[in-house]
Amino acid sequence: MLSKLVKIVSLGSVIAGATIAPAAAQYRRQDYVVIWYTDENETTISGQRVVFCDGGSVRVGMPTLYEETIYYGCS
Repeated sequence: MLSKLVKIVSLGSVIAGATIAPAAAQYRRQDYVVIWYTDENETTISGQRVVFCDGGSVRVGMPTLYEETIYYGCS
């Protein structure tokens, strides 16, 4: 019974951590976003990088030569 309770508590903390972390990241101010495309026509996104005002960044997908940068600014 105790091992089952420990498993349930562990699973609950993992689920809570997974739902809290992305929500906290939404409150970070963005400096700029780089969007990478698979071709020069910019029809399909292959990845993107978000750079935050606090110096942190997140990259998803694959960078390519075809990119667009959107600046938001930190001021």
